Amino acid sequence: PSARSTGRAEIAMPTVIKTIQATGGDYTTVAAWEADLTNATYPDASTVAIGEMADENFNISTGITIDAAPSNVIEIVLRPQTGAAHNGTAGTGARLPATAAIPAISVTTALKFAIRFIEINMNGQNGNGIEFSHAADTTHCCENCIIHDINATSSIYGRGLFVASGRDNRFLNNVIYDINTSSATGNAGGIFESTGAIRPREYMNNTIYKIANNGTTGTSSGILWIDDADLKVQNNIALNVGGSTAGA
Repeated sequence: PSARSTGRAEIAMPTVIKTIQATGGDYTTVAAWEADLTNATYPDASTVAIGEMADENFNISTGITIDAAPSNVIEIVLRPQTGAAHNGTAGTGARLPATAAIPAISVTTALKFAIRFIEINMNGQNGNGIEFSHAADTTHCCENCIIHDINATSSIYGRGLFVASGRDNRFLNNVIYDINTSSATGNAGGIFESTGAIRPREYMNNTIYKIANNGTTGTSSGILWIDDADLKVQNNIALNVGGSTAGA
């Protein structure tokens, strides 16, 4: 071996990409792709399973739960196909518009997971954009996503990214805006941690705008976190946060 070599051959992890599109793809919905995350579909050990969405609307009337954990898969990724990423504004790439009061995506898998460059348009519905809840020592990432237009008028809270529990969450370069709650006990938040959050986490370079709680109690927060020595909150912008209940 050369002076720069370890003398060991590099081990390439198998990567399997499945397309998600209305016609001509492997699946027509994100839920169908997630449901097929099994060892039968991914027979090789240590596989990175990637779902790639077309530049289309994938309407969701029931929330998508990412809970698959097949033993042959080490990481799950949801992202746009080449040329289907948004340009930083809504309506310009792969989209998940909500048509009912739901969390658009609930992530509970014990595997590594990442969602990148996807728009979630809640269309004025109740609920959270993406919820994270897992107890394993694995990294869950939300990067370069757009989450907007939550209007929680019932007792359901409205948060763009909600951490119920989890380790090693990474929320980077997201745009979250137009979140309103008006129920008596609502909480409005761009990024919102509950007491179940566990270190370490990174919330960096996110832009959060127009977060309002107009209920009688609760909070309005750009980013609300549980303080921790291993938490990094850096280079975020949160503007126009308030409503009739004081913002943070």
